[in-house]
Amino acid sequence: MFLTQLLLLFGFCRSCKEENPQVDVYQVGTQAVVTTTCSNPKCPKPKDTWQSQPFLPGTKQPAGNFLLCLAILLAGGSASKVFRVFSHMGLGCVSMTTFFTYQRVSTFKKYLSVM
Repeated sequence: MFLTQLLLLFGFCRSCKEENPQVDVYQVGTQAVVTTTCSNPKCPKPKDTWQSQPFLPGTKQPAGNFLLCLAILLAGGSASKVFRVFSHMGLGCVSMTTFFTYQRVSTFKKYLSVM
């Protein structure tokens, strides 16, 4: 997704419909996280956080981060080449350290046994 298009969705407060809340965006690997802060003192929910991905059950890991690493591993691809392509395209991506951490811990084994 393009950041400019995503920000169009946050041009008003989702609780009170006040226009132009403060919008902060950051990424966690492939996940986008948007936090809005409404300036309306009567807003029932002045601070709101939206995340572009669900978390893996029982963890705080964004599902897309895990799925990207798993897809590279199952396809027999090169993580460094995939990450380089993502970098050239300006896409959010996990680090090589995260990729190897997923491999090293039993995370893949746990989810592959469910499939």
